[in-house]
Amino acid sequence: MKNVMHPTWIAVAAALGILGCATVAPPQLVEARQEYEKANEGPAGKLAPTELYDAKKALDRANQELVANGDTEATRNYAYIAQRRVALANTKARTALHQQKVAEAVKAGVAVRDTQVRSTQAALKKTQEQLEQERRQSESTQTQLSAELQKNAAQL
Repeated sequence: MKNVMHPTWIAVAAALGILGCATVAPPQLVEARQEYEKANEGPAGKLAPTELYDAKKALDRANQELVANGDTEATRNYAYIAQRRVALANTKARTALHQQKVAEAVKAGVAVRDTQVRSTQAALKKTQEQLEQERRQSESTQTQLSAELQKNAAQL
């Protein structure tokens, strides 16, 4: 949603050129323009385009009001609305980024858990095999001892 040179900006620039320096944008409008451009180039441009579009409409309205009537309360109000909408777009973008990070952390946690489960299962299988081998050896030893005991008993 990166802007090259929006037709509205061209119209505003042309209108300001016609008016000369007679109309100076109020600080709220200048700040709103800067905040919008910064947001448009940041995460909000990709993650909250709808909210950023709403901010752009309010900013365009403020610019139109400035061209039509100069620095009026309405111009400053529209600029304020644009700033709030830019703030909303930035907040939604940050929320989306945080949600992505949480999802990645959950995914990483699941991967770690799965690795631990596989490791524990392998250790358990190894232990079971060792126990089975020891049981067989014990049975073999017991059989040998029984045979020797019978042999010794027969000799007595």
